[in-house]
Formats: sequence, structure tokens, C-alpha cells
Amino acid sequence: MKKLQYIVEYFFLRVFVFIVNLFPWSANRFLAKLFLPLLYIIGNYKKITEKNIKNAKIDVPKEGKAFKKFVKEVFIQNLLTYIEMIHLIKMGKEDVLKHITLKNEDMLKEIYEKYGNVIFVLGHLGNWELLGQAVAYKGYKLAVIARRQNNPYSDNLLNKMRRKAGERVIFRDRTVVREVLRSLKEGYGVAILNDQDGGIAGITTEFMGRKCSTPHGPVVFALKTGAPLVFVTVRRLENGDSEAVIGEPFVVRRKSKNIDDDIKETLQHLVDLLEEEIKKVPEQWNWLANRWRTER
Repeated sequence: MKKLQYIVEYFFLRVFVFIVNLFPWSANRFLAKLFLPLLYIIGNYKKITEKNIKNAKIDVPKEGKAFKKFVKEVFIQNLLTYIEMIHLIKMGKEDVLKHITLKNEDMLKEIYEKYGNVIFVLGHLGNWELLGQAVAYKGYKLAVIARRQNNPYSDNLLNKMRRKAGERVIFRDRTVVREVLRSLKEGYGVAILNDQDGGIAGITTEFMGRKCSTPHGPVVFALKTGAPLVFVTVRRLENGDSEAVIGEPFVVRRKSKNIDDDIKETLQHLVDLLEEEIKKVPEQWNWLANRWRTER
């Protein structure tokens, strides 16, 4: 039964991919508005999103028509990300690089030349998949950590898109530590999305005025290998294209006798950097995820 379910789901995904690719990139916002009602009724996304926004210490509308308008834009921006990802399945190098600008690519080049490997830390802000494609297409060795999709057919389609650009895919399973260390040793940059709930294994940090659990993997890998941490951000522009900024690299060093304190200090710094960027374009962050699920 599961296999049949996966086949049916994949069929509808392929239909969705076909429909989206009938339209040019410039029509993405039109499509996002068209599909908006579907996202409103799926699961508890609307309820979680509204709760997250209202409880976050951030200067955005919290009630009335302005609040409803902001929530609507949050959903549109998230839909835009996934519509753009569907375009990426068909797009080649020239089309990808046409829709994103690396504002300080010289920094990226300098990092690879100086260190030979790097740990990129970023959040679900703007289109992170578009950024990964651009970095790989420009010839930089990049590995991305990804969660396997429940549907193996959909999972294969998504990772085929990533590998087409030259990205190495590291799955978030029992082999993840070994594969990250191998990739860093081979001179890869490893990209880690680090703004989801870290569960009971995560470290307590403060994000938008609330305690939350944050995965500490990037900091641990940096301490173990000496690879620098680099915070990267990407945001969508009004014309539908995106721009990315590569942060300054910094090497994590022990500052005290307590390694847990050192890890937490660096992790909080990364969380603070993301919060600063979200405040610039708050509607583009993934408010739909239950970021504060683990109570602290």
C-alpha cells in the first residue's frame, strides 16, 4: 500500500512540476497566489505560523488586517521558494545564475583559497536551494546536508536536481558525521541549515526573545576539524530574483575549560546573525516550522 501511495503522490508532483514549468520565472508570484488556498488548508501550518509570529519578539504586525496581510505574504514567500525549486529541476547553469547574484563572490573565492574547506551556516530565509545551485555551478566544491523525503520517488527527483548542479548530497542519517568529515577533508564547503528545532539533543539558545533548542553540529564540526564557520544569507528581491551575501569566516577556538560553554557561545552568535537578517525581510523566513517546539 505504501508503494502505491508513493506512486500516486509522485504522479501529482510530476503534474505540478509540468504545470509550473509551463510558466516563466516572472509568473512565479502569480502561481504562488494561485496555490495559496491549498497551503492554508494543509495541516496546522496556518495555526503554527500565526502563533510563531505573535509570540516572537520582532517588529511585525501582530493583529488586525495588517497581521493577516503579513501572514499571507509569509505563505506566498514560502510558496515562491518551492515554485522556484521546481523550476530548478529543469533549469541549467545559465538560467540559475541569471536569477541570483552573489554580492561578494570575491569573499567566497578567498575562503576556498585560504582554508580549502568551510562550514556554511544558513537558515530557511529566501531560497537557500537557489544559492546552493549557484555556488556549485560557479565551480566551488559544495556538499549539502539534506533530510531524506518519505517518498523515495520525490526524494530522488529533488536530489537529482541538486547533483545536476554539482552538489554533493549528505543525508541526515547515521552516516552524516562520517560524510561531513570526509567532505571537509576533501576540500568541500559543507552547507548546513541550522534554524530548525534541535530537540532534546540541541543546545538552549535565545531566538527572537524566546528560548529554543538549536542543533550544535556546525560548531562541533568546526572545533573538530578547524574548518572556519561562515554565515551566509540569501533574500528575494522585488523583481523575483535573489541576492546572497557571504559572511566573514571565523575559526572557532576554545576560550574556557568548559567545552559546552564554548559551543553555546558560538551557537548563540550564529543564531543572533540569523535573527538580524530575518528582521530585514521577516516575511521571507519559514515561520511555518515549529521552531520553538522543544520547551526549555
